Amino acid sequence: MRMFLALRPSPPSLFQLLEWQRDQRRNSPRCRVILEQNLHMTLLFEGDADEEKCRRLEKTGEDLVGLLGAHILILDHPRLFLDSSSVRGLGMVSFSEDSDSAALWKRVGDFLQDRSTQRKFWPHITLFRHYFPSKQSPVPLSGIPSFSFSELVLYRSTLHPGGSAYRALKRWDLSFSDSPPSPLS
Repeated sequence: MRMFLALRPSPPSLFQLLEWQRDQRRNSPRCRVILEQNLHMTLLFEGDADEEKCRRLEKTGEDLVGLLGAHILILDHPRLFLDSSSVRGLGMVSFSEDSDSAALWKRVGDFLQDRSTQRKFWPHITLFRHYFPSKQSPVPLSGIPSFSFSELVLYRSTLHPGGSAYRALKRWDLSFSDSPPSPLS
């Protein structure tokens, strides 16, 4: 089983992302659209994960929520990139490095990089698989000045012929109010 930590978009951000996704579908009509319930920003991916790695990922999730405190992760001025190296998908990864949230993203990246056994910190949202548009360069997400997240999720991924199936094993609320974050599971 494969496991990973990911951020779920907040409802307003998810709505904007789905609108943009619908608009972009015309650029590559044969692509496979990632369904709404599967849209997430992968933060830390573990390939084949045993029970030990699962416990470590859960602890990393708890520690990450503690690191965030009452700060909300926002992706400022998101840009799209074409991932031709693995899934030939279109995903979101970059943001303005001089934004208010850049320092917090750097802390998150440094924190997770120290705990990864598989891949370099590379936060991304895959929007499409098998996406082959005529325009290959990164494009701004029109009408989406920033993007926020409402929860951190520990997922289990199972590969099937039609794609991956995700199951949430643990959720942490990131919709901070006056109280500290708490697990949702």
